[in-house]
Amino acid sequence: MGEIKKYGNPPYRVVLLHGGPGAAGDMEPVSINLSKNISILEPYQSALSVTGQVEELKQQLDANASYPVILAGHSWGAWLAWIFAAKYPKPVKKIVLISSPPFLESYADQIKSTRMSRLDNAARQEIQFLTDNSDNAAVRDRRKLFHRLGELLSKADSYNPDNSLAARTDPSPEIYLKIWPEAAAMRKSGELLGMSKRIRCPITAIHGDYDPHPAEGVRQPLAKAKRNFKFILLAKCGHTPWIEKEAQTDFFKELLNAIDNE
Repeated sequence: MGEIKKYGNPPYRVVLLHGGPGAAGDMEPVSINLSKNISILEPYQSALSVTGQVEELKQQLDANASYPVILAGHSWGAWLAWIFAAKYPKPVKKIVLISSPPFLESYADQIKSTRMSRLDNAARQEIQFLTDNSDNAAVRDRRKLFHRLGELLSKADSYNPDNSLAARTDPSPEIYLKIWPEAAAMRKSGELLGMSKRIRCPITAIHGDYDPHPAEGVRQPLAKAKRNFKFILLAKCGHTPWIEKEAQTDFFKELLNAIDNE
């Protein structure tokens, strides 16, 4: 089972979930900021399947949290919060989806084209090379490859970042290559969005208007599927709101409001 970081004193009722999959630690700056006001749990996921990560999270929360909890997840972590709340609705008071990937396949193709349009030719060629070799067993250091890929994508994903505020993560290629294809298949089949029928708690989505993951791919399907859904669009904000110079203040304000209003 992955480690779990604790900020503040019990009871722990707010849980931050990392992106990636496999980008453990990416929510650390958010944990540190929020812990000025509230106690935070920051679990690290290590399982190599979607179901495995859900069950791992359940064990971590059973051992450390005070139910019901608020789950706030970034990127893949938003989906993990969603899937967890569908599997275990009773212990979840609310989910907050931060920079969630789109819930419909029809919006997914826009992500790559948007990113590539923001980069020069050299960066586009390097991303293509790194992507083509991401699952190549002959590559000696895939962590280094994924780290470089993350650097390049971050340039495309950010509006006006202060990179000193970004977390220092140690990406796990193994977790990503196991989890993401399975999760993407759940979106493509409609299983992911269909989980809305089993989610009982309120949902807030916080999204940047510059995020290559199209905001409408979250807002449109969830507004139709859930009555207790609120969508917040942040101006001049990319995929990682807490590093954006123009948006970080509004991001933390909206996130705290989403948590405190429950």
